[in-house]
Amino acid sequence: MAPPRGRRRHAIAWEAGVILAGVSAGSLCWHVGGPTDSFGQTLRPIDDGLALVPYANGVHYDSEPQRRPLLHELVANGSLAPVAFATDDHVGLWYHGTEVVSVAADQPVDPDTGPAAYRVERVGDDAVETRLGVGRPIT
Repeated sequence: MAPPRGRRRHAIAWEAGVILAGVSAGSLCWHVGGPTDSFGQTLRPIDDGLALVPYANGVHYDSEPQRRPLLHELVANGSLAPVAFATDDHVGLWYHGTEVVSVAADQPVDPDTGPAAYRVERVGDDAVETRLGVGRPIT
């Protein structure tokens, strides 16, 4: 029998407790989708991620100004999942199962003013953003 390939291989590893990580598109791939420029200079949504976690994902949130409004638009209009998590550069999300349990950084940051993560949620026809500071409790 051939070993599992593609999404199933990653799902088996994830379900066994293997830590899956990535930056940029390497973060986006574990989610249901999000804005990407992996296919050219123009940002466009993808909605065929591995979906190991049931949320959309946004990366480079603080360094590429076109990403935040596009993620908001895609969440608000239903093109992506009703909840997305986004990260500034140097920030990552730590999941336990499918729940975000903490926000970490690869360098010291001020949890109130430095790079952060964000929960973007569809509320009616809008997207509402909540800042999640590094090291702060996730509620």
